[in-house]
Amino acid sequence: MIPNNANHAYNNCRPSKLMAQSSIRLNKSAASASHELSCWPARWNAAAQAYAVLTALGIGYFIFGIPIQTSDCIGNLLNVQDAGLFELVVGAFSASGYLRPLLWANLKVIFDLSGGHYFLAYKAFHVLQVTTVLMLFVRLLRVASFREFLIAAFSINVLLGLHTFSGTVREGFPVNHFLSEILYLLAVINLATSNARWWKDLAAALIFFVALFTIESGAIVWVAMISAYLLGFRGLSKRALTGSTIILVSYLLLRFLVLDVGAPDLSERSSGYGFRVLSPPELIDRFGHDPLPFYAYNVTTSMLSVLFSEPRQGIWKFLEASRDGAVPAWMRVNLLSSIMACVLFMGFVRRRCSQWIKLRFQRDDRLFLLFPVVLVANAVISYPYTKDVIMSMAGVMYALAAYVTVKETLESYHPKRAGRFSVIIAISVLTVAGLTWSIRTGALYASLREQAYNVQTEWALAWDELASLKSIYPTPQAALLIDSLRDEALAAPIPNPHFARTPLDRLLDPY
Repeated sequence: MIPNNANHAYNNCRPSKLMAQSSIRLNKSAASASHELSCWPARWNAAAQAYAVLTALGIGYFIFGIPIQTSDCIGNLLNVQDAGLFELVVGAFSASGYLRPLLWANLKVIFDLSGGHYFLAYKAFHVLQVTTVLMLFVRLLRVASFREFLIAAFSINVLLGLHTFSGTVREGFPVNHFLSEILYLLAVINLATSNARWWKDLAAALIFFVALFTIESGAIVWVAMISAYLLGFRGLSKRALTGSTIILVSYLLLRFLVLDVGAPDLSERSSGYGFRVLSPPELIDRFGHDPLPFYAYNVTTSMLSVLFSEPRQGIWKFLEASRDGAVPAWMRVNLLSSIMACVLFMGFVRRRCSQWIKLRFQRDDRLFLLFPVVLVANAVISYPYTKDVIMSMAGVMYALAAYVTVKETLESYHPKRAGRFSVIIAISVLTVAGLTWSIRTGALYASLREQAYNVQTEWALAWDELASLKSIYPTPQAALLIDSLRDEALAAPIPNPHFARTPLDRLLDPY
């Protein structure tokens, strides 16, 4: 028999033990729930990455259907065929108007590693570029829910559907280095928006060096690094910014003072102006005495082209078609999709500007504000002549801004927070935007199919051009390279897309 005092102590201890056991069970349950909740965001992010990879592989299927081009490609391949890597890099420092030594290094390395399988090597590299770009793009989104997964899919549509991106996928020279610049930009922004590590500073400076000495638009990578730091991202320290600034200043001194490479002038190439393309003699005749108005036109129209898909390559195609009274359906789709995106952008700015004035920035605010900075910098870089693909770096930031704005719009116009009319308007805008941008994405795949046929046709008709190249490069190796690429291109089973036209094709951008 238990004594009274012992029984009293036992009874007093029992509730405590029960509470302790209950607490342990609750903690285990909470830990399990927390683990489950933490897993789901990772799962949706992984799902978004998988979607990006599948999309890239789908594009890659069409890329492998396009033979290596005759224009620009063959001359570049013949240049790297017999020259050594060191010779090519050194020779690039004596070029006029351009300083792109690492561009030639890239072409040469792939050429030598191909083992004679040039088509396979360059196309595989192209697909790898597209895959890496889409994965880096999705990584910036930090998808954490099913809704954000759907918004990420929409933003990928914006990226693929924008006319600035199609040229980076469709063209190869035989490597499209504008696509490389997009990759470098996204890589640096990913570093800037992550946790700070010493090796990230070194990696960012190295990426910027490679970007800058590949194509001139690599300078935009430095602009993005500086802007990201000023906006509050601290993944890169002041050491990275200082080192990259030293690289930029050294590059400018080397280009303009030491080597006197200069910049492309009016005689370099044709460029769109107004309603038509002006040849170099026409540009010199009109702007030779004062090129500043022409340069200002290029900068302005480049920015407008990203925002409104008009003008294209400096030419006001929509206005010209409106004047003639025959606006194609694809132009209406492009303009409508761009207007819907700008409406979302302006709504986001209106709702967030009060916080920005107080210097209060969330992560999505900072990502969005990188877009106008890169847009202006990219337009300034394109001052010598206008070309859609040159604005591809601004285009990828446009798609990133689209993700941020759609995400915030859905949160702001939740039925429990906004009036019924506002919700209806928001849903209408998002629906039209989603539909039109999906159509524009379809135009990318159609253009890849068209490009394959056009390149094969060029090979079939390029007898004079190929004969001229053989006379310029009179070696058995050069003739063998040209003939093998031509035989490979003509043997490819490429259908004529003109025999498979449908009424829906009129909605697809042919450019």
